[in-house]
Amino acid sequence: MKLKLYIIFGFVLSIILSAIFPLTYHYANKNIPPIPKHHTYQNAVMHTLPDSIQAKAKRNKCRKYIIPVNSVQGKSDFYPSLKEDINLALASYTRWELIVSEQEKSAMKQRHEKTINLWGVFIPDIIPLTAMVQSRIARNTKYSAQAQLIKLSENNGDNQKLIVKVNDELKQSLVFKIEVNFVHPDTLKMWQKTQKLQEKHLSALKKRADLSMYFLKGFIFLLLVYIAILIMLFYYNKLKQKKYAEYLLIEIQKCEQLADKGHFVTAMQLAEKYLKVFPDDTDIISFKERLLDFTNNDPKRAQIAFVEAQKLKMRINMAENNPMQTFLSPGEKERLAPLLPYYPQLKESYLVLVSNEEQVNKNEEFHTQIKKLKKLLLAGKIAEAENIFEQIEIDTDNNIQLEDINNKIKQKKEKAEQDYAQIQQNLIKGEIINVRKKLKDILQSFKDMPQALSLQRDIIQAERKTQFVLYPQYKGKNINIYCGNNFTLGREDENIHPDIIFNDKRISRKHASVFIDNKQLFVENLNSTGGTYVNGKKISRQSLKNGDVLTLAKIIDLKISIFITKDGKLGGVLLSGMTIDYIIIVSYIQTGFRNEKLCIKPDNFSFYYNDNIALFSTKKAGFILKQDELIKLNDYKYIVEVKNEKVTD
Repeated sequence: MKLKLYIIFGFVLSIILSAIFPLTYHYANKNIPPIPKHHTYQNAVMHTLPDSIQAKAKRNKCRKYIIPVNSVQGKSDFYPSLKEDINLALASYTRWELIVSEQEKSAMKQRHEKTINLWGVFIPDIIPLTAMVQSRIARNTKYSAQAQLIKLSENNGDNQKLIVKVNDELKQSLVFKIEVNFVHPDTLKMWQKTQKLQEKHLSALKKRADLSMYFLKGFIFLLLVYIAILIMLFYYNKLKQKKYAEYLLIEIQKCEQLADKGHFVTAMQLAEKYLKVFPDDTDIISFKERLLDFTNNDPKRAQIAFVEAQKLKMRINMAENNPMQTFLSPGEKERLAPLLPYYPQLKESYLVLVSNEEQVNKNEEFHTQIKKLKKLLLAGKIAEAENIFEQIEIDTDNNIQLEDINNKIKQKKEKAEQDYAQIQQNLIKGEIINVRKKLKDILQSFKDMPQALSLQRDIIQAERKTQFVLYPQYKGKNINIYCGNNFTLGREDENIHPDIIFNDKRISRKHASVFIDNKQLFVENLNSTGGTYVNGKKISRQSLKNGDVLTLAKIIDLKISIFITKDGKLGGVLLSGMTIDYIIIVSYIQTGFRNEKLCIKPDNFSFYYNDNIALFSTKKAGFILKQDELIKLNDYKYIVEVKNEKVTD
């Protein structure tokens, strides 16, 4: 319909546009203004002037010789032959003769030859001014001529005036005067050009108007033809629609059958075509709404879903013989998933196949996990087996294989936990060799026991770590711990690093050494500048006993406390300073706090250095000394920092 309106509008617009030029020509001013009344140069100078000269010369009975015009007064540059034309006009009166030179006579003849057709007369004899006739001419010359050209102010007519006077030379008086008016040639050309341009404009306008009239008639004819075609098509379509309605009344009865067979697109198209012809049929309106609801507003996808549902139904019937062949591939699942909302039967079949596949996969996964659990138990990976078992146990109930595996896991865990409790007792006693042995036994049967693996890592990392600092969290002195039997005391420098460091310039870089020799504790001065003193007495080398005071350079006092083991051996030494305590562990010491100071007794805490491992223990637990370990001595809490390694002697 819109296209028809556009076509009609196009014709009407074309008719309107075609009528513009005819209307423009019809209302245009067709009057061409005439050229103003005027006299041309040729008429005035070559006709009017000679005639006037002849008439007035005859009236005045002029005879004998006349001196012609020698020059024209006024602006006569535009008329280069004006003087010759005036003299020719004077020569037209045959009763006098012009007195001119040969040169002037030749110029007049040339001018006459150009204008003879306009003049129609012959020049009379002209007497040249020569010496032979000079006296005769002088006696018989009676007249002379003068000419003047004046510009007039007229705009619509003659704008040039030529005045020719003939004088009596003897009487010195005016014989007669002739005035002729004419238009300037440029002005005439301008008038003619303006007239021609307007004539040309009217002619072009008329041609366009005539051509436009042809188009106008043509467009009107085409419009009438198009309207006639539309009228015929209207009645033809009416007849066609009537037959089409009869056809739809028969076809619409197939809608339900088409929908039942899954031809949702065809059924929807048929219903929509029917409603265009019979828009008020409530049965078909209801059918269309039901069909849209059933197909989730997308009959095309629902039709595809119907076909896929039929395929899945066939695969379900095959599932009894070979379930594996009915499994949906990942590509099929990805393709079918978007179609599920458009046909309920497809979703039902899809879920049946997926659930069957999941059950089969679940059973396969279960048997796979059982095999994996058995392998893990044989390999001693009890923790990993327990994690897998917990996942299986959530999904499976009352399985004999699982119960058997669960019992084995519990037995191995209980045995490992009992052995690990024994390790804790060994740690309390500082029996690191027994700890290593028991730990090896546990990891043979329980290779991924978290506590055992953690302890094993701590032992590996703690090997040959011999220097530690215990930093108090709230109050108390720093405690420096050294493991071994030979240590240097002194001030640290760029290339010198004593074991026990004192940051005072009065202490030598290598000031003294403390060492064990023949189960006794000795101190030896190392050529220090400030000297080494025991109980105020300067020494070079001396054994130390419990209660002695070791002084370095008379500025640092260290009280000696010697720890003796149960079998009478030297287990370690406590060097108590003002702000720092230094503990040297040879093998084993027991210590405690008295008056907020470390002392030999009471023996609440123990430090061990055994098999290259430093241990700390209370009466309830034992720990390996490692970085950032938190240990508690009565009410004092300390953080362990590992300083460096020292290869023991």
